[in-house]
Amino acid sequence: MHNLVQLKLLTPAYVDICCALVLSHLQSSMEAAADRRREVEQLRQQLGVSEVAMQQQRGQVEAQLADVQPLIDAARTAVGGIKTDHINEVGGVELPSAGSLWFSHRPAINLLLRCCTLRLCCLYCFFG
Repeated sequence: MHNLVQLKLLTPAYVDICCALVLSHLQSSMEAAADRRREVEQLRQQLGVSEVAMQQQRGQVEAQLADVQPLIDAARTAVGGIKTDHINEVGGVELPSAGSLWFSHRPAINLLLRCCTLRLCCLYCFFG
């Protein structure tokens, strides 16, 4: 009997209000889900575009690396044979003084010797 009394208290207007609230809640939930689906689709499209761009960039980088890699490997091999004694020997070579005839007539050779010494030291430090 208690349930019967409760059922009688539910007026048609109250039932209409409850149904309207439930429908409103369902509708807003469905709209929110639709919004999320649209956002997910937009993110998928953006991801697709980003992946294509990344693949293109990766191809370019790999092509550049393919051009440079043999040079790096050759430098590593060349530098691998350099010993500390060799670097000390090259670094200990005295260049002619500025007053000598050799130096005054051959400044390019002097500069070349200095650059070669510096390059050998840099390569040894980099690949050593």
